[in-house]
Amino acid sequence: MALRYAEPVEAAGASVATAGSGGGGGKLFAAAADRNREAIGDELERRVFAPLAPAAAAAPHDAAAAAAGDAAGGLSPRPRLRLRLRLRLLEVASGTGQHAAHVVGATAFAVAWQPSDVDAAARASVTARTAEMPAVASCSIILPPLAVDVLAPPTWAALGERASYDVMFAANLVHIAPPAVARDFFVLAAHAVRPGGMAALYGPFLVDGKPTTDSNAAFDARLKAMDSSYGLRDIAEVASNAAANGFRLLETVAMPANNFFLLFRHESATAAAGAGTA
Repeated sequence: MALRYAEPVEAAGASVATAGSGGGGGKLFAAAADRNREAIGDELERRVFAPLAPAAAAAPHDAAAAAAGDAAGGLSPRPRLRLRLRLRLLEVASGTGQHAAHVVGATAFAVAWQPSDVDAAARASVTARTAEMPAVASCSIILPPLAVDVLAPPTWAALGERASYDVMFAANLVHIAPPAVARDFFVLAAHAVRPGGMAALYGPFLVDGKPTTDSNAAFDARLKAMDSSYGLRDIAEVASNAAANGFRLLETVAMPANNFFLLFRHESATAAAGAGTA
């Protein structure tokens, strides 16, 4: 199942919505990602990277992840730097790659950012966008994107060992996908994120079953008109899905343009042990 964005995604430098059909070497562009990337990066820096960095520095060296980084070639700003001191972030539904490129280029922390997307054009966009990045002072890298589907546990094998990530993140995902994606996001997180790690979601949400603004109510109606299974999800329901998989809601941060940044901590090793079985 391909997850898609609610707004048009264009080829960079072109006027059509097809990867590689114009300028930009396959890069896609989403105006929303361009608008929100700095705010998202600031929250990841402050609320995720800063508290998790000491634990990542103390973690054992991951030889397999290091080998992947070395093999990345042009896909990585610093392909030969080892990952032993880097935070490992899994991004679900990476889309155009704009968030990955911005955060990795701006962060003060050493992050190994693992993009993923079910859509081949999106993965090509991430690859093209990353290939043109210069080396960054933080020694962060972007790894080659993976074809991981939240709703297809067999695809999770591409992520490597269970509980090998410090954080899992998605932006503007759960409202433009069936309800099962909002549920199984945390099933995947329990599989991928180590106990003590975090999961984060960014986007518009309902509060107490209601949109927070008239514009969000109109947006919710447009989504439902596109697909009856789409629509804004209630924060309480998302938190309940998280809790069922061992994640506790830590913070609900109000963001620009009537969005929220939801931050969860993985507190259950038991949930991770049983997740992702088919």
